[in-house]
Amino acid sequence: MSRILILIHGNPQDYPPTLNAINELSPLFTDVDIVYKPYGNVDWIYPENVTLIKAGNTINVLEFEKSSFVNKVKSYSTFTKLALKSISKKNYDWVLAYDHLPMLSLLLTRILQPFKSKKLKIWYHNHDVAALADIRQYSISWLAKKAEIKLLKKDINLFSTPSAERLKYFVTNAKTTLLPNYPSLYFYTKYLKTKKLQKPIKLLYQGAISEGHGLRNVADNISSNKKMELHLAGPDRSNLVQGLINIESENNIYYHGMLSYSKLPKLTQSCHIGLAINEPKGIIYQTGGTASNKIYEYAACGLPILYFDNVHYNEHLAKYEWAFATDLSSQSINRCINEIMNNYTYLSIKAQENFQQIFNYEKAFEPIKRHLIETIE
Repeated sequence: MSRILILIHGNPQDYPPTLNAINELSPLFTDVDIVYKPYGNVDWIYPENVTLIKAGNTINVLEFEKSSFVNKVKSYSTFTKLALKSISKKNYDWVLAYDHLPMLSLLLTRILQPFKSKKLKIWYHNHDVAALADIRQYSISWLAKKAEIKLLKKDINLFSTPSAERLKYFVTNAKTTLLPNYPSLYFYTKYLKTKKLQKPIKLLYQGAISEGHGLRNVADNISSNKKMELHLAGPDRSNLVQGLINIESENNIYYHGMLSYSKLPKLTQSCHIGLAINEPKGIIYQTGGTASNKIYEYAACGLPILYFDNVHYNEHLAKYEWAFATDLSSQSINRCINEIMNNYTYLSIKAQENFQQIFNYEKAFEPIKRHLIETIE
């Protein structure tokens, strides 16, 4: 009997690569237990051997971010207590920690349950790299980042990250592997349909809505074109959507709110062009070539994409016919859109072919699967 415990200080269904990993892990382990922070409800259908352990009451993530420091400490204490309880109750073969926040809980486990915790093999996957200097000193996140640095030096057995360019930000002796944020064949195969261009042309941006993704540039570029629409889906923490919509005139911008991952592909598949523009501001967007899952989710649904024209993104995307680089000038955006429209069905088919052959999670996960099988047999 083999068991794995997953620790994630968030809702797994908000992290598509985490859902993909769970789907790959469930056939390998008898039990897959997940201690998670319940930001929002659960509508994802998990495999039968997956048990969700909810750390606290369900709460909207934006509400939680505005809560007091005391409430955040209580919330983190609940999460840590459940992690400790789970480890003491079952003999896990592996613990998988997502991002740095659970690492403080793991360090406390090492201190409070030294005998049992040292038997655990720990896999740390860093989804979104955070620099210590950018985190408020002595906050929970800062303490967790310090715990991450400490544990990586000697206590981690397996370390993975979605981007080769991020490896330089971590110092570890653990077995290290890349695990790109590609979509799953298991989930996206049903969306593999031949697409045809129909008006209005629908441009889609899915993800956190904020500056740095060329949304103002695109909105300005299509504002007077009634044959084009801009569709947005994702959290809008900065209230950017209202700034994009011109209330005084008939607008062609549509905001779909924050859709769960189970519902998002239906919208993606209904659109024509994906906006995968990440201006290289900060570590995350400077290294997003294989870490920005929206790029490859668009491809899985047959959407050619616009991406930011720089060395990093060109290195990862320029050789693929369905990926078009823009410098965000009006001329560049128009050129990209026109080239896509002129050869749409062909480009759409190529995008889905590349997803099936290269950019799928099952293929990326194979080296980790082999390693895990070796350790639990």
